Amino acid sequence: MPYQKNDFPVLKEYYTEYCAKRFDKMKHLFCKSLNIEYEDISDEEPNIIQGDMVLSDEQLQNPKTKLVDKCIIRFAKEKNMRMIKIGRSTYVSENGQIGYIFTTSKAYKQGNREKYWFAYRRKTLEKLDNCREKYVVYGCKDENTLICLPVEKIEKSVNRMNSSVNEDGSISHWHMVFFKDNNGQFTWMVSKPSIEEININEYVI
Repeated sequence: MPYQKNDFPVLKEYYTEYCAKRFDKMKHLFCKSLNIEYEDISDEEPNIIQGDMVLSDEQLQNPKTKLVDKCIIRFAKEKNMRMIKIGRSTYVSENGQIGYIFTTSKAYKQGNREKYWFAYRRKTLEKLDNCREKYVVYGCKDENTLICLPVEKIEKSVNRMNSSVNEDGSISHWHMVFFKDNNGQFTWMVSKPSIEEININEYVI
């Protein structure tokens, strides 16, 4: 990916994520080689999110409350809908026709704007194969700013985005880059064949 000024914290986060996933894979392989059944331990999370759900002030301030969970609850409230959890951050509408992937990013300062960096992976969409409509909901810095992009719109632009590859040369994910200016206007940056910023204010919640 092109390296720009102030991109170091973003690249560091990507590398840290890579190391964590690699270590997790090694743990599974190690246990498998010793015929040990590996069990992931995680906190129980609600399987259903409703539009009337709210987080208490204590939950909002609790560092253990994940940002993505805050974004999911706020989204359900704004849409006044009931969603069923089918994956770590994957939900479907009650009738199973609309699917959502939730993901978050910190804000990175670039000049007088905020920059948000996400990874778009097709593999995460596999659980939504039976959905008529699919969306990726991007939480930008906190739950107060959500961008809900149709997967169809993203797919039309994947060839214009930078990407990262696996060891076999196949694409592992594409880089979704958003900018927010001082007036609260959002753009989506694509890099090919030349850099262009697309206005996405209509998708901001």
